[in-house]
Amino acid sequence: MAKEVPFKPGESLKYSAEFNLIPVGQAELYVSGIEQIHGKDAYHVSFSAQTKGLANQLFKIRDQIDIWMDSERFFTHRLKKNIQEGSYKKSVDI
Repeated sequence: MAKEVPFKPGESLKYSAEFNLIPVGQAELYVSGIEQIHGKDAYHVSFSAQTKGLANQLFKIRDQIDIWMDSERFFTHRLKKNIQEGSYKKSVDI
């Protein structure tokens, strides 16, 4: 029997970050769809975050994280992240 999940492909959650009512960034969590990875169906979920406006000049953030999780048991098949926060940069693909 298939499990019911609290999300479906195409769904997204969008966030806005403010400091003293001034917009400084945004983020989004998005369920891209179901893809084959290692021969199994996996949800592809993406998260992105970035600063904007004056916050970009003070401390620029451009983060992208993608995970592929098993569609039945929800364990991670793959994790890929590109982090850019100020002068710090790191890329990982597991």
